[in-house]
Amino acid sequence: MKRTDLWKLVLLLAIATLVYEIFPRLLPQDGGTVFDGSVVVFLQGHLSNPWLDWLFFIIYSAGYPLIVYGTAAYLLWKREFHECERYIKIFIVVQALGVLTWWLFPVIPPRMGVGGVRDIRAELGGFTESFNPYPYGAFPSLHVANALVGVFMLSPYGGRIRKTWVLLFVLLSFSTLYLGEHYWQDVVSGLLYGYAGCVLVAAAETVVRKRSTRGKARAVLRPWIART
Repeated sequence: MKRTDLWKLVLLLAIATLVYEIFPRLLPQDGGTVFDGSVVVFLQGHLSNPWLDWLFFIIYSAGYPLIVYGTAAYLLWKREFHECERYIKIFIVVQALGVLTWWLFPVIPPRMGVGGVRDIRAELGGFTESFNPYPYGAFPSLHVANALVGVFMLSPYGGRIRKTWVLLFVLLSFSTLYLGEHYWQDVVSGLLYGYAGCVLVAAAETVVRKRSTRGKARAVLRPWIART
């Protein structure tokens, strides 16, 4: 792959991030549905302590960009340009599906809509809320969706990177519940959205590949058909 193509991949990821940050801010900021937050209330009531608060705050705030951009960086470092391009496509599809769902079905996170749930992130680092493009986008959890995609993309490489990404994915998913950012339904839907993004991109690539094969076959047969 040429260096210009490499920069195209980096630019594409940057554009995808900007789109994710801008479009949700244009959505109506008027609340939405509230799910049953008993799981979050239970976790905070039985596990909450200052050490865990800070641990999961850091994982939620820093672990998410690490696994999202770290996946792309690892693929580029391995010179797996085709896989990096596929990853960016999946990233864009997952964002689009998530933002569309937020628009059609806004859900208020537990920290804002469930009584008895602490807003731990606001207590420890309220400034991080400025990076939240849509406060009523609890369903699905794109933290979980994109983290799962990262695990899928790097699992074939095995070794430490796979173990690290799986561990980060598990901790990140749990942190969304512990901090009151998401309901268990959001976590499950995040898994489904991440998987759906992978399937949709794989299906699209298969269709494109088949069309390309047919086009090459026609090009080969065209001179023979003309002679006959």
